Amino acid sequence: MKKNTGRGDKGKTDVLGGGRVFKDSARIEAVGALDELNAALGLARAAIKQQKIKKELEGIQKTLFLAGKDVVSGAQKKCALDAGATKRLEAFIAKHEAALPHQTKQFIIPGKTTADAFLHLARTVARRAERRAVTLLRRKAVNPEVCRYLNRLSDYLFLTALVWRECL
Repeated sequence: MKKNTGRGDKGKTDVLGGGRVFKDSARIEAVGALDELNAALGLARAAIKQQKIKKELEGIQKTLFLAGKDVVSGAQKKCALDAGATKRLEAFIAKHEAALPHQTKQFIIPGKTTADAFLHLARTVARRAERRAVTLLRRKAVNPEVCRYLNRLSDYLFLTALVWRECL
């Protein structure tokens, strides 16, 4: 497979379903943020030793591909991401909240461990991905579940980072 086609040299890229759009379009910005998020989650997963959390993160990475499909295809197609994915995240959040001995009322400085830092990095990228998805949502150009999922994901990553810090 030839990767270097030169088709993007003038600032456009192909999109799912045909057609070409500028690489700085809102849709491509959102897809790019999801791609960055998936990479940041990969860093966090590689740094974490606990198999349960690694498995959760891997499942989230796979779910992000569904979110990406919805972002690329827009609101007019059958949605790939459903409320079940968000409900699974909410169950993980409840589990992690229950594992915390106390809720902190102070700012958290990421970096106690490499894993903690990567989880917080992924959390900030999730927030950016959510902002990009909201731009599309305001235009009714994306599955609303993508925004709900990304909102819960940043909460999940924050709590997972706290739980990870407490495990040490």
